[in-house]
Amino acid sequence: MLFFILPIALTASIHMWAGLAVILASVSTSLAYHITENKKVFYVDRICAMALIVFCWVAVILGHFPYPYFEIALALGAVALTVYFYQERPPSSYHVRHTIWHIFSAFVVTFSVVAYIVGTIH
Repeated sequence: MLFFILPIALTASIHMWAGLAVILASVSTSLAYHITENKKVFYVDRICAMALIVFCWVAVILGHFPYPYFEIALALGAVALTVYFYQERPPSSYHVRHTIWHIFSAFVVTFSVVAYIVGTIH
């Protein structure tokens, strides 16, 4: 979960408190689920992950889709989704692919926040 340090720092530095709360909630519940594997935490983790996706879309929309940051976030999101759906298969490399999923997810969040920052500078 260290991958999310940069988007956490970025959102805090620009006082984007709602976005920071969503990122922290998502990271916290994901970490809690991976430690406990509790089904109740799993559902909360999914809700927080969906909220994080909504946050990323809102950030790039409010940032007016600045080039190239939106395109980078979109491309990384496509890779993350590919890894996510591919990881559902049962081979032994699940943990590697799941780690890659989290890395790309953190990059998507980072570039979404950067898109917001760049798009709102006047």
